Amino acid sequence: MQRRHVESIAFGNVDLLLGNTPKLNHDALVEKLLVQGRPGYCYKIKYITPDDAGFGAVYFT
Repeated sequence: MQRRHVESIAFGNVDLLLGNTPKLNHDALVEKLLVQGRPGYCYKIKYITPDDAGFGAVYFT
């Protein structure tokens, strides 16, 4: 699972550099990281769980 995580969800901080304030609520994180496939910070990624929509597609395909 760790290998798939590294291959599937990239680290990124472009939003911060552009002056955008990222949403940190759970639904926004699932949408951004799993549904849209956009990168995130390490503290965002740790809140994604196997119960989240899209988790299986990212980690087990």
